[in-house]
Amino acid sequence: MISACLCNFPCRYDGKSKGDLRLVSLMKEGLGIPVCPEVLGGLAVPRTPAEIVPVGPGGAALAGSWRLASDGSSNSSQVAFLGSAELTSAGGMPAIRSVLRGAKVVTADGVDVTRQYIEGAWKALFIGLQSGCSKAILKARSPSCGLGQIYDGTYSGRLVQGHGVFAELLLAHGIEVYTEENFTKLELGKRMPVMMNPTEERR
Repeated sequence: MISACLCNFPCRYDGKSKGDLRLVSLMKEGLGIPVCPEVLGGLAVPRTPAEIVPVGPGGAALAGSWRLASDGSSNSSQVAFLGSAELTSAGGMPAIRSVLRGAKVVTADGVDVTRQYIEGAWKALFIGLQSGCSKAILKARSPSCGLGQIYDGTYSGRLVQGHGVFAELLLAHGIEVYTEENFTKLELGKRMPVMMNPTEERR
């Protein structure tokens, strides 16, 4: 799987892409499936930017410690963000139930888009699992796709340790995650057909 914006699809919050010629080439060769979790979650293009924001008691522990649990439970007292889903027989798409603990995804103008981020992450994961994907190359520092670093929720440009919602979900399901900044370490697996034009989901 590859973040669709890296494959030249104009699905970012600002209506633009972040095309990487190396990844566009991989997609055209049938080695990558472009996905945009935010668009799959029902968000428009363009849209107001969003960040993961700590809230309530324990919210300060967000950096580097929040996790998504697919079964809605965890043994860790530092869990900040939980999501759960059941795959429905009708259409095979996830039915989403989400539980919030200590963090949420909020736009710059204060709109809570947590559910859309979780739902889109599950839908993108489902596409990847159905296609046999074992690796993903995602957009660095994105609230959906960031790996290792994300913005801190203050819209100040400050980075903290942590993963985006989609990246965290992939890791929880055993998918290897890279970004466009380190994917040269990636050993690509078997060829697979290119799927899904995310611009078809635009509203």
